[in-house]
Amino acid sequence: MVVWLFVFQYSFVKFITTILIIITEAAGVFCAQTFDAKFAHVWITVVQIISLVTAMMCLTQFYMQSKTELAPHNPWLKFFAFKLIVLVAYIQTFIIDNLTSDGGAISPSNTVGYQSWKLGIPNLLLCLEMSLVALLHIWAYPWTPYAVNKAVALDTDPMVGSSGNNIPLQDQERAEVDRKSSITHDSTYMTARFKSVFRVTTPEGDRVMVPYHLLDEIKAKGDDELSNVKALDAIVLKELTGIRSVSPLMNHIVKADLTTALTRINPGLEKAAAEAIESELPSCEDWTGINFNAVMLRVVAIVSGYIFIGPDLCRREEYLHASIRYTIDAFSGIRQLKTWRKWLRPVVASWIPEIRKIRDHKERAKKFLVPVIQARKKAMLMEGYQAPDDMLQWMINKADKFEEIQTDEDLAVLQLALSMAAIHTTTATITHLPELVKKLRAEIESVVGECDGVMSTQALYKMRLLDSVMKESQRVNPLGFVGFPRQTIKGITLSDGTYIPPNVFIEAPVEAIGSDNAVWDDAETFDPYRFYRLRQNGGENANRHQFVTLGKGVLSFGYGKHGCPGRFFAANEIKLLVVDIIRKFDVKTIGGERYENLEHGISNAPDFGKELLFKRIQSGRQSHRSQQSVDQSEERNRKED
Repeated sequence: MVVWLFVFQYSFVKFITTILIIITEAAGVFCAQTFDAKFAHVWITVVQIISLVTAMMCLTQFYMQSKTELAPHNPWLKFFAFKLIVLVAYIQTFIIDNLTSDGGAISPSNTVGYQSWKLGIPNLLLCLEMSLVALLHIWAYPWTPYAVNKAVALDTDPMVGSSGNNIPLQDQERAEVDRKSSITHDSTYMTARFKSVFRVTTPEGDRVMVPYHLLDEIKAKGDDELSNVKALDAIVLKELTGIRSVSPLMNHIVKADLTTALTRINPGLEKAAAEAIESELPSCEDWTGINFNAVMLRVVAIVSGYIFIGPDLCRREEYLHASIRYTIDAFSGIRQLKTWRKWLRPVVASWIPEIRKIRDHKERAKKFLVPVIQARKKAMLMEGYQAPDDMLQWMINKADKFEEIQTDEDLAVLQLALSMAAIHTTTATITHLPELVKKLRAEIESVVGECDGVMSTQALYKMRLLDSVMKESQRVNPLGFVGFPRQTIKGITLSDGTYIPPNVFIEAPVEAIGSDNAVWDDAETFDPYRFYRLRQNGGENANRHQFVTLGKGVLSFGYGKHGCPGRFFAANEIKLLVVDIIRKFDVKTIGGERYENLEHGISNAPDFGKELLFKRIQSGRQSHRSQQSVDQSEERNRKED
């Protein structure tokens, strides 16, 4: 409220000072041609400048507090397009007033009199300046988001089917819809209307959405027709951010070494998970509000690091800081960069703080890991050396077979990409689970009893309710509204005759498919037992409904041969962490309801700023709830809202 008062005060100050100018002019004490302190002109000008600067500072403060929400709307561009002419007018007036004041460099003459300098010339300049600013307005306030019947205007669009009809553009009857509603509405409406693919206009250009019933055809296309690498590189703006979207070495190691080693490394991961949770979560003897995301970022970095770089290094702050901040700054940097026009991105990329930090994190990772890599390589030459059983060592062993790894520095940076994938997937999934703690705990204790307390991969497999909840969370709350990205290398023709030309970006409407009643029974309801029942009743096909199984109904891990290779490790890690947390703590949200997701562009993430309430389970005695702790957490969440 205070910020807005100091913004709007400018309107009142401007009105009042205008009245004062009229009064002092009539009284003969204004004297616009001088800045002598004996006259009102200088004082009124000072008041107006102070008022303007105050309003600008408060607008800047407002922007800093809400820049994430405002980012998709290019607020600074719109602000400058509107205020630039005001700023220019003030500067121009100030300069001319000084030049034409008593003793100034310019004096009125018979050719150019006082009125010309005070009114005529400033207004002429202002007209010229406004014509230039008008061009800026066309860019800052584009009409395209509000256009109706765009498909008519795009009759010459190259995306035509064999019948000569365009791939239809998204329905435009609702201009004021968010990204989620738009994609969901368009997927349902356009698929029903056109029975085929359709286009969605985004800040990144047109995207071709492939409906559920055609995904198998896209999945079957070869890499010479569709490229997931080109699509992923475009999503992370690889050329500008330097973020590696796909690594052949990492994919190979994950598939050939990590996934096959899960049974062997699981006891160590279980121990690492338990120790990380104990060290990073507070004691929580009573209900305690915790920013769960902040805690889990460290927990997941430690547990993932256990197998990525080994137990001796995974708790080093140099590693934790680089891997956690790289993950955060990578997603933030991409988001910030995408708010700029494409042709401006190469110019502004180096000025975006998060993009600069990405490079800094890489340098820190090199400084920390390169000596480790070099020491291991040297030790490998010694007879009887027992190499560590971790991913860093596996990568060292096979790096010379992959062209992407030219130096030890390349190998070090690759660890950051590995950490980013693990941290993002795991923390986002775990945040969905608090409302089902008691039911999950009952299943966990039952399975632990059956397996003699050993948290083996087989024990985790038996936790079918936990697996079902995780998959249902992906269905109802996917991390992105769209997914399964591909870019056409050459033109492809689908079975319905639709032709999609080369260099077209293809996606699937993930959220829309997950909420489609034609695909899922009672699709709008979060049913924790949905996939549990499907596995129970699935017979030979029971395993098709596991969390790690790829399918076109839940696309969070992709579909087909390019599905996420690390999903087996991610599932193991998530389950180990959830099991340990649920066995040690009661967990709930403040208010008892799941927090609303934060939607930005195509992303659909939990509100990582919210707190969860934790209370350690105390055997044999009844603990009371700390109302003060709950109230404090509620107050923090209200402030964040």
